[in-house]
Amino acid sequence: MTMRIIIIIIATFSFAHSSAWMKNRSATSKYKKGKYVEAEKEYHAAEVEAPEKKELAFNRGCALYKAGKFEEALKEFEKAKSLNSPEMKKKSSFNTANTLFKKGLNSQDESARTSVEEAAKIYKEILKREPGDIPSRRNLEKALHVIEQMKKQEEQQKKNQDQKQDKNDKQNQDQKQDQNKNQNKDQDKNKNNDNKEQKGDQKGDKDKQEKDENKQQPQPKPGEMSKEEATKLLDALKENEQEKQKKLMLLRSKGKKLEKDW
Repeated sequence: MTMRIIIIIIATFSFAHSSAWMKNRSATSKYKKGKYVEAEKEYHAAEVEAPEKKELAFNRGCALYKAGKFEEALKEFEKAKSLNSPEMKKKSSFNTANTLFKKGLNSQDESARTSVEEAAKIYKEILKREPGDIPSRRNLEKALHVIEQMKKQEEQQKKNQDQKQDKNDKQNQDQKQDQNKNQNKDQDKNKNNDNKEQKGDQKGDKDKQEKDENKQQPQPKPGEMSKEEATKLLDALKENEQEKQKKLMLLRSKGKKLEKDW
């Protein structure tokens, strides 16, 4: 009974690995034809059936990389690094660097340069172990060039932002000055209007006061002289009296008599 169970388990295990191997083979065929999405799905199915086979993780990572799913590809290459094979570890590291590089080139945010810098770091580590690795050296040169270009682009963007900010600040300052000028003009205008109104009120008060004074003065009756006319008449009489006195004094001084004495 026990032997029969062991045989069944071995048969099932062999069938599972055989199925995983078939899926892996089919996925590789689709990968070579450029059908990366379909290949990734079959690699994933094979990986589920044989999770201990880390080679499947590496294959799936390559398909995910080609399909542009960089985050998922990085996870698969990380699994493949646990293999004892130095060659597989090197390939997984190299592909990890390639994935980070491509991810950085396709990013539109601040993480772009960080991803490329991480890729460059991995290329350098590979070259430390194998200085003659030409693909890693070429990719490192490309990565360093891209990093330099990104730095220049970031500096230009910062410069443009600073210039834009300075322009906005100047516009706001000019707008504020214009508002202050308009406000001062309005205040001066209101002040002038107040002064005019005040002068008008003062003139009106003066005219009203003169009218009130004229009303308070007694008005002459018909046939009677006004106070002003009476004053003028008295002044005229005084002048005539003074003129007569002068003539009288002149005649007396000469010893003559006046023809008529008033």
